[in-house]
Amino acid sequence: MSLSVTEKSDTLTSKTIGRILEYIKEERLSAGNQLPTESELLKILGVSRIVLREALSYLKGLGLITSRRGSGFKIAQVDFAGAMRQALEHISILSSNSLDELMELRSQLEIGSVYEAVNNASQSDIDDIFLVLKKFEDCIQTGELDLEEYQSLELEFHQAIMTSAASNTLNIINGAIRSYFTASIRQKKQYALYHNPELASREFIEHRMIAEAFALHWPEVAETCLRLHLYKNRPRNLS
Repeated sequence: MSLSVTEKSDTLTSKTIGRILEYIKEERLSAGNQLPTESELLKILGVSRIVLREALSYLKGLGLITSRRGSGFKIAQVDFAGAMRQALEHISILSSNSLDELMELRSQLEIGSVYEAVNNASQSDIDDIFLVLKKFEDCIQTGELDLEEYQSLELEFHQAIMTSAASNTLNIINGAIRSYFTASIRQKKQYALYHNPELASREFIEHRMIAEAFALHWPEVAETCLRLHLYKNRPRNLS
């Protein structure tokens, strides 16, 4: 099967991006260092001006390089958290397999962080957890689950219990998961958990157990309850 002109261009652009990154690595360029001029890069890479500009534009979009008229391109001071957030949100929307991996990563990070989160939790943090819990209870008692509200509250609860752990990585992962579920809900994908009141009620009980462990400042119990919750009630895609 032959590639279309667009597919060939995309492939060449991707390879050019990789070669530019390899050049940066080999030359040990760091933040503030100047890239070669466009003419020099054309000679080094042996590609067309259009392909080179597409590759540079992509790297600029990721925040890896900067440009100013008349000054060429420089290596940017990379905002790791921002780049990670942007990449994860795009990947999670495009692939359900990526979501599974994100959920697993979140589970491991939360379980590893919950001990510290419980010990550091202030009364204000605990009050916030119980506030989300109350909204969760109201949601499942309506008789007909609002999928978007339910998923939003599920993510809000996990963010609330991890607030005192002060993990920026967890915040980024939760943001990516939220982006995925928002897109999925709009596409009317269905998940077993959210269409089964019995499972929803069980999840609420697990949330309450976690919240009570925080209120008692009992990290061992919080960790056990969180582990049970994360690994028994993971959403199952039915589509």
